[in-house]
Amino acid sequence: MTRKAWSWSFGKRGCTCRVYEDPKSGMIYGGEPRRSLKHRDRDLAKTWCKAQVKAMLDGRKPTSDRPVAPAPLSHITARYLTEKTPTKLYAGAQEQDEREAELWVRVLGAGKDLAKLTPAEWRRFIRDRGAGAITARGVPVPDETKRIPVRDGSVGEDLVWLKCLVNWAMNERDEATGAYLLPTYPFRGNPEAEQRQPGQKPADPYAVPKEQNPRRPVASPARYEAILAVADQVTMEVRRDHKRLQVPSHLPALVRLSFLTGRRLTPILALRYADLSLKATDEEPHGAITWVSGTDKKRKAWRVPMSAAVREVLDRVLTERPTIGTGFLFPSPRNPAQHVSKDLASAWLERAEVLAKQPKQDGSLWHAYRRGWATLRKHLPDADVMAAGGWSDPTCLKACYQQADPATVLKVVEAYG
Repeated sequence: MTRKAWSWSFGKRGCTCRVYEDPKSGMIYGGEPRRSLKHRDRDLAKTWCKAQVKAMLDGRKPTSDRPVAPAPLSHITARYLTEKTPTKLYAGAQEQDEREAELWVRVLGAGKDLAKLTPAEWRRFIRDRGAGAITARGVPVPDETKRIPVRDGSVGEDLVWLKCLVNWAMNERDEATGAYLLPTYPFRGNPEAEQRQPGQKPADPYAVPKEQNPRRPVASPARYEAILAVADQVTMEVRRDHKRLQVPSHLPALVRLSFLTGRRLTPILALRYADLSLKATDEEPHGAITWVSGTDKKRKAWRVPMSAAVREVLDRVLTERPTIGTGFLFPSPRNPAQHVSKDLASAWLERAEVLAKQPKQDGSLWHAYRRGWATLRKHLPDADVMAAGGWSDPTCLKACYQQADPATVLKVVEAYG
């Protein structure tokens, strides 16, 4: 049975345009004389049809090609940074968008048509980025002695971001013409060209490299105690009465809260007095903390009971800064209207690691404490650990945060032995 072909007409009698679909190939044709529009997008075909009628009414010759040229990469990234990036409340995600946009415009060219992205370009990027021939912002590094190799995980993040950009552009239209920014999906394989055995899955020409040995270090209790022992020695510079003074930094409280709550650094730095519930109840004997959605990576608000140790840390902070009001618990030493920056807090922790003679953990700083918190609680129900630590996906919790430890591995191998 032949499938009924789709067709659509626009205009008034004497000035009309019709587009229709070939029932076998699905390609869309239209106009007089008949010509292929070289795509299968019905919405784009309707836009083309309206453009033909408008041209005829204006006394112009109807166009014979597709109505709108594909948007160049520079236009797509500019639209993305203007429209999509501001919806990402997590500061790190916005910074990544800006870096990735700069990277891909430099690598592929500002006028690149993403629909024509080839597997060869994909493989070339994996090779050059992995070898350090281009930086994280797409700047070439011609001197091989200055190249710093990049791990598969970082290369994969860049490629995943490009795929996200493509998916976004496939659903966004040009305001002037109504055409999609990217009418054709570029990431299609060519199974017919693959030399494979019967039943074997064809290789994906746009496969994303994955890190086989991801770096996910854990901050152990011993490391936490060592850092805490020297944290009071780390100072920060403040200005009082036109003088520069060295005073104790916020590092001791930040390290304690990071290890005791399992939260990311950004939400901890953004804590305000208004986020604390200090009244004791049966369910919250030491009070509670509301981790607001504006600082959460998943844009979700969480209310979590305090432990006795967390309440002790916060009571000490409030005693040191009793006039904190609705301000930040950890104000910036230079601008109390803002909280301490992530870079400054990281610099404090790096200084403490040197003082404590603790080796730097490869690929992590503050996040190792979040993994340590999750690993110490892997014997507890996943639902409760997720609610307390701020995870929405148990797969992420178990695969990326809860790490194997020697003591538990030994218990496993010796069980029933």
